[in-house]
Amino acid sequence: MEKKIGRPAYKVVLSDNDRKFLEGVIRKTTSPQSHVTRAKIALGAADGLSHEEIVELSGVSSFTDSKWRKRFSLFGVSVLSDAPRSGTPRIRSPPKKLSLPHNLSYLLSAPF
Repeated sequence: MEKKIGRPAYKVVLSDNDRKFLEGVIRKTTSPQSHVTRAKIALGAADGLSHEEIVELSGVSSFTDSKWRKRFSLFGVSVLSDAPRSGTPRIRSPPKKLSLPHNLSYLLSAPF
């Protein structure tokens, strides 16, 4: 048997409640697709699937699988959502009031 080279995969252990929650996320049709993909990764890792099997089943890159497997292993299902972005949030200004140029308003007010 050939010995694998590289770091070992993080083990994901889920409680019954966590498993039911993640299965619900997958079944719910209104769940964001990113949450569904992350839930599939966590459930696959908890079921003992290999890294390659999870990548094939969930359709993500190996980097994405490793990243989310590590996060679920360290922090549990609380990391399902994205972390807040750094920096100041984008501020949208209210729409500007459009004004007509003087000569155009004169033409519009003229009788026809």
